[in-house]
Amino acid sequence: MQTLFSIGYQGHSIATFLEVLLAHGITTVIDVRERPYSRKPDFSKKRLTAHLAAEGVAYVHLVELGTPKPIRDAVRRSKDYPAFFTAVTPLIEAQEEALQIAITRARAETCVLLCYEGPVTECHRLVVAEALVRRAGDLHVVHL
Repeated sequence: MQTLFSIGYQGHSIATFLEVLLAHGITTVIDVRERPYSRKPDFSKKRLTAHLAAEGVAYVHLVELGTPKPIRDAVRRSKDYPAFFTAVTPLIEAQEEALQIAITRARAETCVLLCYEGPVTECHRLVVAEALVRRAGDLHVVHL
């Protein structure tokens, strides 16, 4: 069974983030943010891609697996995570092509799903990971 990791960069510097990836043998980052930009410039797509490439780690952005802004804004205001997961689940489940790309990569490489939130219980990458496990049947997820 192949392991798929997931991580939020909240609380990380680029150095600690890269240390975690390398310690777990990550070869590919699958970015599941709708908008791959950050107030931490090192985690915005262009700079992140360069940091990863310098360490021999590939970067894949699957925008289709991101959370739409209205849903992100609603959970920021309400902190109602059950409602958030209820809203985001059907959107993620409908993204068959992107989910299949992630499964294919996860079977061939050591991948990590990337988003912002540190706690997976507050992040849609939990829904993405569950959708991948259901479809693949041969993936095991470890949330870092």
